[in-house]
Amino acid sequence: MGAVLIQLPPSFTVKEFRNTKDFLDKLPHGYEYTLEFRHPSWQTEWPWDVKAL
Repeated sequence: MGAVLIQLPPSFTVKEFRNTKDFLDKLPHGYEYTLEFRHPSWQTEWPWDVKAL
């Protein structure tokens, strides 16, 4: 099986990053996940170091 796609709602802004981190921490281990950020704020305000996830 390939990666599991998690498509966030268009209303989910970069200001909600903490919620994203908490959510990812609760996912089962052993799978690859791909996040799709759709709100425009994710294009201009990258709030974190990808390696930290």
